[in-house]
Amino acid sequence: MTFKGEIRDSLIRSLLEKVRKRNYNKYLYSIKLRAGLKTTY
Repeated sequence: MTFKGEIRDSLIRSLLEKVRKRNYNKYLYSIKLRAGLKTTY
């Protein structure tokens, strides 16, 4: 049996807003950069 989940756009927006308010942007940006570098090798 497989489970299908759905993440609504409104949930994503609210989570991103929380991140912006707490100033995690630099941290998240560095994670994206590292992930991007790993995929380019």
